[in-house]
Formats: sequence, C-alpha cells, structure tokens
Amino acid sequence: MRALTNRAIRSGDIRRDLDPFDLLRALIGVSHVASGPDWQRSARRLVDILIAGFRPPP
Repeated sequence: MRALTNRAIRSGDIRRDLDPFDLLRALIGVSHVASGPDWQRSARRLVDILIAGFRPPP
C-alpha cells in the first residue's frame, strides 16, 4: 500500500499528505457496503467521494 501511495503521489495523481493507511481504510470502508438492493449505487458514490478527496488541490 505504501508503494502504491508513493507512486501516485510522485505522479501527482493524489495529494501529498495522504497516508497509505488512510487509503487502506477508505478501501475497506467501500468493501463493507451492505449488499442491499442499492449497494452498487452506494459503492460508486463512495468511490467518487474518495477520489475527489484524494486529488491534490488545484
């Protein structure tokens, strides 16, 4: 996870202050979305929020 995060920081794809464990916790959270009838829409929304939050400021 650290290598993945460091590569993404170096390439400018994610913000420099992102801790690898923050990314891991976020992924675990998305994976625990209940498997109810609307789980796909909920999971996609969470991923969209995470991606927006991980991006570096303009």
